[in-house]
Amino acid sequence: MHYGERGILMGFVSKSFITCGALVGLSFPVFAAEGALVAGVSFSNRYGATGNLGLEFNDLFNETTQARLGFRSGENGEEWNAGLSTVYGLGETALGRETSLQFGLKASVSDWDVNPYQTENYEFNFGVGGNPTEMLSWYAGAFFRHDSLNNADDGLSAIIVDDLGSSEAYGLEAQLTWSDKDRAEVLQTGSVLSLGIATTFSNEDYRDWSSYNVRGETTVGAFGQSVLFVGLGGGAVRSKSDENRIHVLDRIFSNSDLPRGFAWGATGPIDPVTDDALGGTRYVAGTVELMAPLPRPGMAVGAFVDAGSVWDLGDLASDGVIDDDYDLRSSTGLSLIWSSNHGRLRASVAEPISYNDDDDLERFSFQFTASF
Repeated sequence: MHYGERGILMGFVSKSFITCGALVGLSFPVFAAEGALVAGVSFSNRYGATGNLGLEFNDLFNETTQARLGFRSGENGEEWNAGLSTVYGLGETALGRETSLQFGLKASVSDWDVNPYQTENYEFNFGVGGNPTEMLSWYAGAFFRHDSLNNADDGLSAIIVDDLGSSEAYGLEAQLTWSDKDRAEVLQTGSVLSLGIATTFSNEDYRDWSSYNVRGETTVGAFGQSVLFVGLGGGAVRSKSDENRIHVLDRIFSNSDLPRGFAWGATGPIDPVTDDALGGTRYVAGTVELMAPLPRPGMAVGAFVDAGSVWDLGDLASDGVIDDDYDLRSSTGLSLIWSSNHGRLRASVAEPISYNDDDDLERFSFQFTASF
């Protein structure tokens, strides 16, 4: 499964991009909601130069319902997305404090040059969550997805060709998280541990699988006001059908953030003929970073060592042509973080230490988001 698509398989995800956005509050009533017009431009190593326009609504129908609609277009493709979510609080129950029912709808259509096909994704999820203690939270629910892969490029990898067309996946998922850390603070000490599992019940198009992931991180004081951050995560998705095969939409793809210094998909199996990223069924990622504050409030500089890998295609690599062995990639470098009321900046310069000769390296990454 792609990192972050459901938040149940992957422990690390982000994509390097530059974004300058304008957030303009509007005082017009939409079903008694507070609305905002969001506009901006961006540049990324994956999507190129893009412009985006969107609408966001809070308190739609009731104080716990949010809706969004967005469109992004650029020289390397375009996409649109929409979402609706609502939370119904149940208060304190036998399941814990702040127990709530949660419902969500999501839809997206994406067509970018980085992927050799167009994707359409529609998802509905519902579940229940709670907080047994101040630091412990949990969620358990069900999901239904309808996906389509269309308009494939010529010369598409044969491993992906069999996944073209429409397919569906539905199942159950659960997440347990313990945290005593406020992620909004750049140098705050504390720890986070999360465990996730999911399973589907579909025998269609190799979409019957079970998955798990675990992620732990801790930030401790070092010397002066500096801190040491250590993070480690891993997981897998396993086929439940007779054929040991996972659909491309459910496989794991590495991103350009862990390990830093490598492009999207570079730390996993690649088709040697078409150069298409194929993803894998197992992953591991870790980082150690020493961070120190700069004179400007909310700004810090760090030195890091990253390592990670995605591997194992099951029966898809049985012919020996595709290299899906475990090959740990690693890098070291410097990072800069700045967080303020108007936005957040992350930049890094990385030098790969261990890598394969055909890996797509990306030594510099930069991400900036802002709202005004």
